[in-house]
Formats: sequence, structure tokens, C-alpha cells
Amino acid sequence: MRIAVLGGYGNAGRMLAGLLRRHTPSDLLILGRDSRRAEATARGLGLLAGAGSVDWAPVDARHVRSLPALLESWDVLVVASSTVPETEALADAALEAGCDWFDLNSSVATKRNALKCRLPRILEKGCCFVTDGGVHPGVPGALVRHAAARMPLRRASVAARFEIDWSALRLSAATREEFLDDLAEAELRLLVDGTWVRGYRYARSFDFGPPLGSATCVPMFLPELLEVRDALPNLEDLGFFVAGFGPVTDWIVMPVATFGAWALPLARRCWADFLGWGLATFGESGGGSAVLLQAEATTGERLAIRLYHPDAYALTAAPAAAALLRWQDTRRPGLHTQAGFVDPALFLDDLQVMEVTVATTE
Repeated sequence: MRIAVLGGYGNAGRMLAGLLRRHTPSDLLILGRDSRRAEATARGLGLLAGAGSVDWAPVDARHVRSLPALLESWDVLVVASSTVPETEALADAALEAGCDWFDLNSSVATKRNALKCRLPRILEKGCCFVTDGGVHPGVPGALVRHAAARMPLRRASVAARFEIDWSALRLSAATREEFLDDLAEAELRLLVDGTWVRGYRYARSFDFGPPLGSATCVPMFLPELLEVRDALPNLEDLGFFVAGFGPVTDWIVMPVATFGAWALPLARRCWADFLGWGLATFGESGGGSAVLLQAEATTGERLAIRLYHPDAYALTAAPAAAALLRWQDTRRPGLHTQAGFVDPALFLDDLQVMEVTVATTE
């Protein structure tokens, strides 16, 4: 398979390209507007053991006239760059080339609506578009589907904790702005006793095991949870929870940044920079990252699944690589979320291939 990775030299894109290089025979094309970084990444990937070829090309997502011709000989365009505002143009370029699509962008309404509007053309062209890839969104819905295949599910909670050394990361201005948009759209929504509710009062403590330990997590709504609920109408409780970034970031930096961006939208970039500064200065770091499923059957049986990796960006890239690993077997025309696209049991197996620790307890 031939895979073009837009933003293949970024934090998540570089991790994803490395996993694809080491664990698949795919040909890779690294795309991005910084031609020097794209070339350096491609050359570095070429030094790794792998069966496919590695190439690079300069592409600016804001000006994609040349992209359809470039993609004509490629099977999948992977969007691993912070390019939500360019979703329409990029999707049109992929469709014009007859190329499939996979993105790791935030699950914001702008992106989702742009792709939904193109569903008739996606089907007409026979393309497979998969959105909301990565770890969250992307993994929680797949874990609940896996649990439901093993037992008659009554309750399911998925929690995530990420400890990242933000000060060591190189976050682009677009990435900071996308993170700010993600926070602005975040909903504290979950299913309790068959009813969708909201609020910080539904925060819960989860034990993520060593080295992360326990943490209080707040509910965070993901669109893929609606897919799960539709497929499992008897599910009474369902939620995704995420640990915060430290008290100063949680209670001061993030609220100030999101309110400032709402009140003074013309200064949005300044507020995004303020958010990036707060993460680098006050964010927790050092323990790695984990995702934890806790599920209960109507019979009282319980199931827990823990995914762990010491690197948060690797834990983001690994699910995307696992989904692409079986692309040709799973591919079907239409628009799908990663959580609904993958085969859950094979997905967990492939996550282990992608160097994620998976532990199951019944």
C-alpha cells in the first residue's frame, strides 16, 4: 500500500510514519510545507529497516492545487497536521485523485461537518474516509465495542491520563490553536442511567496502574460515543473521562485561554500562545500515558483493559498505525470514525504490534 502522510515530520506524524515504516511494507510519502524537515524525516525513515520506499514532497495545506496530481498514484492520504481549517480543500483534493483519507485531527464540528457534506461524493468515488483517528477520539469507542462483543454490556467507562513533558515539545502555532478550539468545544457529557447528563460533578477517580497511579478524571464527550450508544441501546452508563494537566493549568490557564478566545476572537493566536506557555510551564510530566476501560455486564461480570506507552505521542500514533495496518482488509466506501472502522479484537492485537502494552483483567 502507498501512504502519503501530510505533517509526517510533526510530533504525531513522525511517530506514525516510523511505525508504518517498521511494521508494514507500505511505501511512504512525507508531505509538509517545510521542505527541509520533510526531506530530513524521509531520509531518516529510509535508514530504518523496511520493505517499502520513502519519499518526500513540499505541500502547503493552504494552497493545494498541486495535491490531486501528486496523490493520483497513492492509496491513502493521512492528515497528521493541524489543518482543520483546510479540511474542505484537502478532502476535495483527495477525492479528485480518488484517494482514501485518514485523519488524526481533533474531532471539532468544523472538520466533521466538512467531511459529512462530502459523503455523497465519497460514495460516488468509492473512497474510504476514516476520521477521528488516534487515541482520543479513536480508541474509547473501539474498546467499548470490544467489551460488548465479550459480554452483555451494562456499564462502560473509558479513562485516559497523559503525562507529557510539554516544555520539550515543539508545538506549532496551528497545533496550539487547534488545541484551543478543542477545549472551546469540549462537553462534559456522559450517559448515566440511560440519560445524557453534563457536569464536573460526574468526575471520577481511576487507577491507571504504575507508574501513573490514581487520578481524578472529568467527563469529556466524544462523538464516537453516540455510535456506540446507537449500536448498544441497552447500555445504561457510558462515558469517557480524562485526567487534567495539573491544577494551575486546569483551573487558571485553560479557563482564561478559552474565555479570552471567546471574548476577543481577533486575539485568538495570542490566547493559543498563552495556552502553550501554560502547558509548558505548569503541565504535569514524566509518567507516560495510559487508557483504561472498565466495563460491567448485566450478569455482574467485569472487564478491565489497560493500554500503556511511556510516550503520549506514540500512544496517539499507534492506534492510527494499527488501523492502517489492516486497511486493505477493512476498507469499505463511506465515511467512518476510527472507532467504528476497526475490528476491535484485531485492533488490540495490532496495538501490541505497534509497541503498546495491553493488559486485560476479568
